[in-house]
Amino acid sequence: MNRRILAVDYGQRRVGLAMSDPLRIIATALPTLQIKKMADAVIHLKELCVKHDVEIILIGYPQGLSGNKTRQTLIVEEFAEAVKNEIDCMVKFWDERYSSADAIQILVSQGIKTGHNKEKIDAMAARLILQDFLDSQK
Repeated sequence: MNRRILAVDYGQRRVGLAMSDPLRIIATALPTLQIKKMADAVIHLKELCVKHDVEIILIGYPQGLSGNKTRQTLIVEEFAEAVKNEIDCMVKFWDERYSSADAIQILVSQGIKTGHNKEKIDAMAARLILQDFLDSQK
């Protein structure tokens, strides 16, 4: 049986999370993590990795529309380094452009209001990032 993949949509206040099934076919959104500092997210990810036998942490990689690095790109790169230093898992980046916009579109189509549901947007974005990765591996 394969080990799981954990996807992360990192933000400085909220972290969207999603987990693959052991067969790496389906991505499922997890509750969004509220954090005060980066270390809070790293500790929580470490716990999830141990509990669910995670092999890969897939981190959504934000870029400008032309592919250039943004301020958020640098923050996510710093977060990835912290994860690599603390957690014994492979860390990979995956392009997250449009994931939040796509997440909003899906939630609205399901009749879910997104104005005060930022946590749901972050969780759905993480699920979309992971499902895109899983589908690319087939």
